[in-house]
Amino acid sequence: MKGKKKIQKKKEILNKELMNVIKDYIVHFTNFNLGISDINDIIIELKSEYPLVDEEISYLISFLNSNTYNIRSKYHKDDQNPFFTKKIKTTKNKKYKQLLLSLNSCFMFLTPKDFINIKNINKTYYKQLEKLIYKQIFIKRNKNLLNSKIDLSDCQKHFEMWFNYLKYDKKKYNYNEIIKKVKEAKDLESTLDIINLDVARTHFDNDQENKRNKIKNVLLSLAYTYPDTNYCQGMNYISQFLLELTGSEEKSFDLFSAILNKTEYSKLTVNEFELMKKYFYVFERLICIYLPELYTTFKRNNINANFFISPWFITLYTHSFNGNHTKLLLYIFDLFILDGWQAICRIGLMLLKYYQNDLFNMEFEELLHFLINELKEKYDFFNNNNYDKFIQLYREMKLPKGLVNNIENEYELNKKINKNK
Repeated sequence: MKGKKKIQKKKEILNKELMNVIKDYIVHFTNFNLGISDINDIIIELKSEYPLVDEEISYLISFLNSNTYNIRSKYHKDDQNPFFTKKIKTTKNKKYKQLLLSLNSCFMFLTPKDFINIKNINKTYYKQLEKLIYKQIFIKRNKNLLNSKIDLSDCQKHFEMWFNYLKYDKKKYNYNEIIKKVKEAKDLESTLDIINLDVARTHFDNDQENKRNKIKNVLLSLAYTYPDTNYCQGMNYISQFLLELTGSEEKSFDLFSAILNKTEYSKLTVNEFELMKKYFYVFERLICIYLPELYTTFKRNNINANFFISPWFITLYTHSFNGNHTKLLLYIFDLFILDGWQAICRIGLMLLKYYQNDLFNMEFEELLHFLINELKEKYDFFNNNNYDKFIQLYREMKLPKGLVNNIENEYELNKKINKNK
């Protein structure tokens, strides 16, 4: 009996020492902004290697969660627009600062005409405030659009705002001339094979063959115009969305061309998908920081973020929400044009958070099928095309740019370390 008690005491001492070591490790791990996802994996693995009970494992995961929360919260010191704050810090004139602060506090009450007047008053002020001005215009217009006060046929003004914000010249390319050159081009054969496969999978409710041919023309024209941007399976969904929105091959080409020419989308498929790999890492880390329990569920099912976010990123959610959610996709494209990949990450986190309780009870195949194919069928805030809930959840999902930048730097550092091994 005494021998058993001694063994039991030794186990308890070892467990306490192990717990203290792991707690110290968690603190250092989080303070130095290293890969938090790894510590979660280690905690789970420890259960099979050491005599830790469930309560101790739960405590360690809770301790990790509180530390990751501290990381997250340090980027939320105030609710000021980070873009706006950055601009204010770079200005030297006190009166100029005061004017910018005043404008920022009343932006939500201004009309598009007021914004034009700001531009006419002073070009310098307008240049500093341009992104905020466009953001407010998009927000006001989308509010009416999503509530069916604006018909999709009235979207031409919306597209003009895209072109103006991205500073894209529609006259740069002549679509009809490009189509002629595409028919004569001989170096598009391999790309044509991939496009044909994608187009064959694209479904339209009516006039399917004609619309498929239009998509094919648009995608081939883009491949010809931007040879450095590798065509990637899934771009057909973006082309389908733009064609449904505009009803015109040429307008679809112009809009997709503006996205490729003036946003980071063009970088997604080059350099062996390096940018995509970086955002796989970023998104997985964000899941770990914001949704640690769901992250544990994914790890238990051997699911990495790249298993399901590839179609989200490559298609800009047009694959997930195609069909009757055109207005919602227009809203998502506004967010992408204004905030880039950070907006796409933010939407993804929002969707995972909203349905994480259901995801907890799913296994590997069901999880992936849901995340890739069933979003629009399962999400109740799509009922009756009422998107207010979507917008509300998106605004509540705070994702500071500083945190994303920090994780991106972490990825680059890890890449360098791995190269030197």
